[in-house]
Amino acid sequence: MSPQTSSPPRPVTSSRTNARRTGSRRAARAPAVSGAPDARAGLDAFVDAAPARPRVARRSWSPSATAVLGAVVVVAVVVAVGVHHPLPLVGVAGAAVAAGAWLPRRPLLRWLALTSLITAAVAFVLGGGVSTSASGFARAALDAVIAASLVLGFGALPRSLVFGAVRAARRAAQAQADADVLKLVDDARLFRRIGARGDDDVAGQHGEQDRALLKDVSEGVAQRDRLYRLLSLAGRALSDVDVVALYALDDAGAALVLVEQVVRTHNDDGGPDATNKPRLALGGRGTGEAGVVGLVVQRRSALRVVDADGAAVRAHRATGPMPQSVLAVPVFSRSGGAPRAVVVVDRVAGRPFSDDDETFMHALGAEVVEGLDTERVVDDLDAARRRVSRVYAATRALTGVSRTGDLVDVALRAVGELCPGVAIVETSRVGTTARVLGACGPLAPLAGFSTVVDGDGFCARALAERAPLPHTALDKASPRPLLATGEALALADVGDLRAVPLFAHGEAQGVLVVAVAPGERLRGEVVDAVVAVADVLALALFSAAAFDDVERQATTDGLTGVWNRRTLDRRLDEAVARVRRSGQPLCVVLTDVDHFKSVNDTWGHATGDEVLKGVAKTLVSCARTTDVVGRLGGEEFVVVCEGTDLDGAVVVAERMRAAIKAQRFDTPRGPLSVTSSFGVALLTVDETGHAALERADQHLYKAKQQGRDRVVGG
Repeated sequence: MSPQTSSPPRPVTSSRTNARRTGSRRAARAPAVSGAPDARAGLDAFVDAAPARPRVARRSWSPSATAVLGAVVVVAVVVAVGVHHPLPLVGVAGAAVAAGAWLPRRPLLRWLALTSLITAAVAFVLGGGVSTSASGFARAALDAVIAASLVLGFGALPRSLVFGAVRAARRAAQAQADADVLKLVDDARLFRRIGARGDDDVAGQHGEQDRALLKDVSEGVAQRDRLYRLLSLAGRALSDVDVVALYALDDAGAALVLVEQVVRTHNDDGGPDATNKPRLALGGRGTGEAGVVGLVVQRRSALRVVDADGAAVRAHRATGPMPQSVLAVPVFSRSGGAPRAVVVVDRVAGRPFSDDDETFMHALGAEVVEGLDTERVVDDLDAARRRVSRVYAATRALTGVSRTGDLVDVALRAVGELCPGVAIVETSRVGTTARVLGACGPLAPLAGFSTVVDGDGFCARALAERAPLPHTALDKASPRPLLATGEALALADVGDLRAVPLFAHGEAQGVLVVAVAPGERLRGEVVDAVVAVADVLALALFSAAAFDDVERQATTDGLTGVWNRRTLDRRLDEAVARVRRSGQPLCVVLTDVDHFKSVNDTWGHATGDEVLKGVAKTLVSCARTTDVVGRLGGEEFVVVCEGTDLDGAVVVAERMRAAIKAQRFDTPRGPLSVTSSFGVALLTVDETGHAALERADQHLYKAKQQGRDRVVGG
């Protein structure tokens, strides 16, 4: 065996050069190995055996597709010019078709642009474009446009056809992929129904749609692979078996659906020799066209039938040789009840199946259910982990909100991760009235609903019993309204619901209502998770109400309910900053009650307080949504009219003055009416908000001097 060198490859040289280099290497190394002829001979052999890099043949030049097509265009143009006739330009159109089929996108665009320009120029010249007549020039220009359009059209035609074919293929592939995904989702649901342990386990539950879809697909793939392995094992264990199949009942229980089948015999082409029907309809007595398979569902026991000519034996076979011997075994879930599936094995030979075969098939059915149950336990653990994480996320979200309005939005999103329908109901302290702060999902019709609480409704009973109601599923509970008779939501619009009371520090804060869509049912673990979130929500509502109360006391006037002096100054500065940026006008309106001191002296301070409340209420009702109303102090009030010029502010002030004058106050000494004076000031370019307020005060003083009960602006 020749020794091999690990040195890097040497450049390719001629044999004479290689020999010369080899000789020089030998001469250079000769002194080092003198006196050792054997070693030198071995070294020479090692050098000679070093593999040389093979000679690379020089690439011969070959014309590109662009060059070939360009040559065709040049020849066609030369011939057309030579014969002075546009007919040879047909070759350009043929070259354009070839270019559209051969060239990539960018080279094609460049080639078409250049070729269309050349063709248009030649057609223009041949059409008499160089003549001096206007008609000849127009005709030649039209010929040039037609020629260029033909080149572009023929060049784009192959690419358009290819694009259409690719698009159609993509659509077909996407449709097939969607159909495969839907089939896997249906398989996953079918497997869950076979391995279900009770009604509560098959209830609907809200979750992330994308994750649920991926989970169903992966579950369908895994379970189908497992079923195929089990059925293949049965086909190998039982002798002379043709087809082993698993049928499962559909949701309505009216038909048996083929889940998986294994064909043990094949035809000459390598395909399955026999196949079963994908669907077997059950009749009124439970058998229908399903034959022996349907009879197993009806009798709930295994059947072994041998019949050479009977239609019941071959009812499940679609194609291939008809069986003469069939063994069908029912598959029950852990909870018992009616069979959920049937395992069928048949053979063409008339030899009957034995007791051992039936025992084996029973074990196979139990193994199918065991595998599905194991998968379901894993799914339940994963679902429980996700619920715990959602509860933790909801708790963190609720504890980080301080205002009631923001808290409602956060609660709807957080609880909505556990259940699709959510409504937060606020009740009065005595529990006689209720108002829905927010709702989503199936409970969305309740949003903004307020009513007098019916003492027999679910919400009132939940607060009274301090427990979620109803205790059972909605269809099994006694019929009663959620809040009150005639509410916006009919109980038929939801499949199931729970009203969870909200208590914090011994006080009722309201009711958290969760619901699912029709046809679904709330699972017990979901209700437990909602109850855990409800405890946190109750404390959050209590804290938010306290925060709102403190904020209200700090920003509003305690007597009249309008903004106090501090908040009024801040809102005025903010409005001035906004109009400075937008360039809009701003007016400040200042008013006070005429002869208010005499009202206090004559009618008492209690009556004076009622007058101030009434005046503030009138100002708020006459103001626009963009206006700011606040109490400056005593009997003086300020209205900030943003985006309003002087004339518009005077109109607003006049409307307020007339409304105050028309107002009547009932007192022990008879009705009382008051008047008010108004001063209006328009904010100037270099003026602050407080300076405008001072000018409004001056105009108010002028209104007092002119007789009161009037509006003065400037």
